[in-house]
Amino acid sequence: MTDIRRSCAYGLPVAEGSWLYSGSIPTTVRILRSEVAFGTGDYEDEPEDAADKPGLCFYVEWQPAGGGDSGGSVTGPFATVEEAKVHVQLSAEGVRWLDAMSRS
Repeated sequence: MTDIRRSCAYGLPVAEGSWLYSGSIPTTVRILRSEVAFGTGDYEDEPEDAADKPGLCFYVEWQPAGGGDSGGSVTGPFATVEEAKVHVQLSAEGVRWLDAMSRS
């Protein structure tokens, strides 16, 4: 498992879980709390899509399969922790949340 206290550019971790990628490779997923819903930053996109929006939201950070600090991906934003968890459950079968870490 990664250190739940380690933040990333998207926000501070509020929940952590694990699952088995391809049924056998331990993989970590975290939900991050953010005060900004990040836009695309692309000037060719519509202004409402390109611009950052202030406000509480949550992102899902997928760690690389098998661990490590490089790579991985982030999805979101989601309006609530519960919405982010539903996304995780639909994307990765058998995620087990660490109860002591799961808070909003």
